[in-house]
Amino acid sequence: SGLGKILGTNKNYIVAEVEYREGAEDEEQGEEGEGEEEEPKEDEDAEPKEGEEDNIPQPDYKPPPVIPKEENGTGCNKKTYFVCNEPGTEWVKLPPVTPAQVVCARQIKKFFTGDLNAPVISYPPFPGTEINYLRSQIARISAGTQISPVDYFKFEEDDEDDSDGEGRDSFVENVEFEPLRNPGTHRPFPQQLGPSRAAHPTPGSLSVDQPRSQD
Repeated sequence: SGLGKILGTNKNYIVAEVEYREGAEDEEQGEEGEGEEEEPKEDEDAEPKEGEEDNIPQPDYKPPPVIPKEENGTGCNKKTYFVCNEPGTEWVKLPPVTPAQVVCARQIKKFFTGDLNAPVISYPPFPGTEINYLRSQIARISAGTQISPVDYFKFEEDDEDDSDGEGRDSFVENVEFEPLRNPGTHRPFPQQLGPSRAAHPTPGSLSVDQPRSQD
């Protein structure tokens, strides 16, 4: 858990990161669907109307299928976030983030206004309002700013078998970890957190801002 602050043009956001205990989160009906993109519908006008020429070319483009969001407690939705504009005001729970929102958030640059219901006018169009845009950027920040020395964390034994192809997202501190030490001072080398010795411990970080192999 932790606290942070994001500046806006009219108001600022105070952000609280929390993680529910197992079985403690009670989701309200309909909350999960807030801000999610709808299934693309086929254009009815694409069908030739009666009396039109049969040789008129028709578009054969079909939109790609919608990638479902990750379940609560996993991946980019492992943590839950609450925001408010000023200390002492009511906290508002941010909705889960979807892959389409994260992808679009990487392609646009918008100032926050401090109003969660404000529209996000951009190109490409963002699928949601400022509350969803805020959640998308928080997911990117969280995944891109948490690093640790290689082997400092390890996957739990139950997750070692990755034969189902779903990936592993549960890790614990490696009690056998030994940092590199300077023989003269017996202190850890500053290079311990260099690019070649650092890793992203946050589950879902690869799916947020790093390219994934298509193989």
